[in-house]
Amino acid sequence: TPDYTVNVRVAPPAAPVNAMGSVGAAGNVYISWAAAPTGGTPARYRVLVGYAPGQTVYQFPVTQQSLGAARVPAATYYVRIVAENGAGVSPPSTELTIVVP
Repeated sequence: TPDYTVNVRVAPPAAPVNAMGSVGAAGNVYISWAAAPTGGTPARYRVLVGYAPGQTVYQFPVTQQSLGAARVPAATYYVRIVAENGAGVSPPSTELTIVVP
């Protein structure tokens, strides 16, 4: 019987889309997004949070397409999301500005 080789190329994911954030009572913050319709399938995400545009101070790894946090201290936060898989890391999503009063 002949031997066959199948090569599977995994593409890195594209930047997450439709990123949205909301702030509720007591500093509860909820962020959600969707996988891009193009590019490779994401295996996980990282939510990048900073105090200035483009800055990353905190990184939160998640496997779902949302992140919630309770009692977030009052500040202005800049949030981006990247998608990851075995082939690489996506560019960041559009940056969100979240103001927690």
